[in-house]
Amino acid sequence: MGLFNYPILMAADILLYKPYGVPVGEDQKQHIELTRDIAENFNKSYDKNLFPLPEPLISKETGKIIGTDGTRKNE
Repeated sequence: MGLFNYPILMAADILLYKPYGVPVGEDQKQHIELTRDIAENFNKSYDKNLFPLPEPLISKETGKIIGTDGTRKNE
């Protein structure tokens, strides 16, 4: 269940603060896309613009985490 629940819990944590941008790494971009889908469905279901659709803010310098061996993580 953790595999399925974690992205939903992460989306709830993001939407709680109603951000317009979320600083994430490249490997977390899909979580923001899921969050946008959930927010969009909620807004359509209740015919209100309650949640903004957050955008991923990926830094060019820190978009990928350096591994313990000093090289970038494999994609």
